[in-house]
Amino acid sequence: MSKIICSVFSLVVVSLSTAYADQDVESSNYRRHSIMTECANEFGVTERELRTALRSGDVYDINPCFWSCCFKGTGVLNKEGTYDLKATLPFIKMTFQDDDYKEVQEIARMCEK
Repeated sequence: MSKIICSVFSLVVVSLSTAYADQDVESSNYRRHSIMTECANEFGVTERELRTALRSGDVYDINPCFWSCCFKGTGVLNKEGTYDLKATLPFIKMTFQDDDYKEVQEIARMCEK
């Protein structure tokens, strides 16, 4: 399970650092930001803590329930808390373009194994 969380975390890190002008992607970015804000408020995660975790790649300092909330909110994890590749792929497609998309798609497919 930790491999899945780390892999999916990689998706979140890359997606947060990637911005595109396309309206659909902007909508996706807004949705993702809204989900993260709601989850941060629910589980007491500050913006500073989140930025520190994203920059360092160390997810262990953040409440794991926050990550679960984010992954469920974006569809990466289903209601049962298991990885959902079918829901993840459209999310990735809206978030990434070209080579980034191909790389992240490969990571997502590896997480299913």
